[in-house]
Amino acid sequence: MQTCVYRERTSVNSADRQPKYEVHFAFKAEPGSRVSVVGAFNRWNPDKNPLVGPDGSGNYVATLCLAEGRYEYLFVVNGAWLTDPANPKRAANEYGTSNSVVDVAKPLPMQRANTDNA
Repeated sequence: MQTCVYRERTSVNSADRQPKYEVHFAFKAEPGSRVSVVGAFNRWNPDKNPLVGPDGSGNYVATLCLAEGRYEYLFVVNGAWLTDPANPKRAANEYGTSNSVVDVAKPLPMQRANTDNA
């Protein structure tokens, strides 16, 4: 399960002022599993972004700060590279399989409902 949360973060690197957004990744796995998320954002390195857990629901979770853009990713669970079963968005990869996809974008402003009775 992946979700883009709408909290904007500014990079501390003065050369990189592009806004970043918190993106939450979660994967349900057996207790004692080793779970990480990989993608272009970490050069597909399973050691860079391990998920923590499991929580009470069996989910391992991680939050990454990513700039606007389209990101392909996979979960690595006990050495197996897997798509996100909670995310139907996919893109073909060079290995003849697919990667999960998350689009990170600035959210549209929320509009208030009209509560006037007139």
